[in-house]
Amino acid sequence: MLKNRKSLKTKILFSILSILLLSTTIFTVILFSVSNNLVEKYILPQYQENLGLNMNNFNTLFPADLVNEAKENEATYEELLARTNDFQKELEIENAYIMSKVDGEEVILVLGNAEEYLTPLAFTPDQAQALQTKELILSDIYEDDYGKHISTFLQIPGTDSVLGLDADADFISDMNTTLSVLAFSVAILTMIIGAVLAIFVARSIVNPIKNLVDHTEQVAQGDLTKTLASETKDEIGRLVTSFSVMQQQLQTTLGHVNETAHHVA
Repeated sequence: MLKNRKSLKTKILFSILSILLLSTTIFTVILFSVSNNLVEKYILPQYQENLGLNMNNFNTLFPADLVNEAKENEATYEELLARTNDFQKELEIENAYIMSKVDGEEVILVLGNAEEYLTPLAFTPDQAQALQTKELILSDIYEDDYGKHISTFLQIPGTDSVLGLDADADFISDMNTTLSVLAFSVAILTMIIGAVLAIFVARSIVNPIKNLVDHTEQVAQGDLTKTLASETKDEIGRLVTSFSVMQQQLQTTLGHVNETAHHVA
């Protein structure tokens, strides 16, 4: 076993595979980092921008007087609900709704595709923040029992109500997973191909040397009858050719010695 560890073939394989493993690891890390950077800096901001544009369009559907009236007039609520349902269906938004305060209590004023009129529900921190500013509030990606989402909120001027849109964010997680699997798959495939090439290279170098070693051992034992042909023209092939020439010269020399000894006898 120790002999096998010290063999030339093992050393060549170990060297090639070590370099291949290091380079593949570096490549995988770079690919993974680039893909994550692509999602974080380009894909996600574009998605957030589109969500903000949708919110601006959603905001035009709800004048302040109608929102305030809907808190006490169920017919007005039904009109706002119909607008919300149409908008949610048209843009394929997960959830579209209006959160409001009625007599100091935080409630759902309108929720698309649901009958949640004046259902008590506490504001989230993002919704509470939106109520204090006229700026668009965009949440981080969050996860619940239904998957991953991203939400945006906007105050309705002249009211104590906040518009809300929830959008599916599973595709971002799926994209990161896909890119990760792709990176690791490329790394594994590269390692397999590299290992096969390493074995082929090691054999192409070691096998001729092994044949030469076996042949020299036979010559060392006095067998000069067998010959070894060179199949390549590289350094190993030249070494085999030189050894063959040396063996022929040794045979000739021994022949002369035997002939001389015969004459002397």
